[in-house]
Amino acid sequence: MTKEPLTLEGEAHYVGSFPRDGHMYDYYEVLLDGSAKYVFVKTTISEQDTQGK
Repeated sequence: MTKEPLTLEGEAHYVGSFPRDGHMYDYYEVLLDGSAKYVFVKTTISEQDTQGK
């Protein structure tokens, strides 16, 4: 993908993009109160769109 990862004030770090339920998601590790949490954000590209590229 040519998309740039989001930067969230040094508290979140881009992990990667992965398929889930037929859609692509960007995964982030977010540090909150000294604990690592993982969140995902649905992208506009579907898993089907990435096949064969």
